[in-house]
Amino acid sequence: MDTTGTAPRTTPGRLRWLLWALPPAIFAGGWGAHLAQGLADGRVRWKAWEHPLPAPWTWSGFIHPPLFGEHQRLVERWSTSHDLPPDQTLAWIAAALAPLVVLLAAGVAHRAGRSSAWAGYAALLMALSPTGLRPFEQYHAARLILAAALAAVLGYALRGGRWRAAGAFLACLLATQFHLSSWFVLGPLLVLLLHPHPERRRGLAAICVALLVSFWLLAQPGGLYANALVDVFDQPDVRSGNIFSRASFLNPTFELSNRWLFLPLLLCLLPPAWRAERRGVALAASTGIFVAVHVLLQRRGYALHAQAPTPHHYFELIEIAAVVGVTWLLSDGWNRWPGRWFRAVVVAAAALVLATQVGGWLHVNELITR
Repeated sequence: MDTTGTAPRTTPGRLRWLLWALPPAIFAGGWGAHLAQGLADGRVRWKAWEHPLPAPWTWSGFIHPPLFGEHQRLVERWSTSHDLPPDQTLAWIAAALAPLVVLLAAGVAHRAGRSSAWAGYAALLMALSPTGLRPFEQYHAARLILAAALAAVLGYALRGGRWRAAGAFLACLLATQFHLSSWFVLGPLLVLLLHPHPERRRGLAAICVALLVSFWLLAQPGGLYANALVDVFDQPDVRSGNIFSRASFLNPTFELSNRWLFLPLLLCLLPPAWRAERRGVALAASTGIFVAVHVLLQRRGYALHAQAPTPHHYFELIEIAAVVGVTWLLSDGWNRWPGRWFRAVVVAAAALVLATQVGGWLHVNELITR
């Protein structure tokens, strides 16, 4: 019996957010296909394939986990068998995966009880991702896998269950084996969710410990892979910190990502947010940790710097966390303070964030099509 005074949600009500999310998802896939065809026709220019293939199942090159090399190997085999350049194959992969990332963003934004309209807002922000217009190596697959891992962790924190815990662990392990930067958001998120979800503390801690132990075992010599992670860190350029650039505070960059998308996450520092939207605070803070770590890595010369001719996509990985975090924080203000003037401020802030995303999207589109 429902004692909360509100009627339980019906199945159509649970799926209503799809009506808002599908148009942005279709747009993302359609625009990606348009750009992929433009690359084939010579109307679009981007650098999508750079690193040579490493040996099978090895930690390699620029501190890449083994699944990076296997992804590249699969793309190269497919391209060879279909007589296509690898960059065109990557462009079509990006077009196919873009709608899934958009739907994941909308689904996660809706899962915490947000309205369908706010889920559509998250989908629109994700569909207009500036970095989504320029596929590069494994980043589009890594972005989808990390998005699925974030959704799995938040889903377990919200609903519990052994199968959800197992799914969250496997998704996190896959994400960290695909791109090491995934650690810098998944690890903090697992820890920070312990506070808003005391009923899940044992499960979240178990996922975190199992993830650390599994990763450590996979990084050791004589394990599943042909070499060890320490072999990569022992490279002279990596050891000296000169793998990408001279260490300098002039080097940090957000690459092609919309830096203004990350600014509203500072709302998580306000005390009302701590008391109201703790999951959003955990996600926003985890995203902030990711940003801080990568700015420090750029400062130390371990990540590609601002003066690089073609920037990489570290922040593309984390865009979905920024989108969902911003949506949660804005929508919580909308729900908690229903006064007309305050809601006008929330709408204005949401419109401003969307405008910066559109501006970034138009700028990158001009860069790759002119």
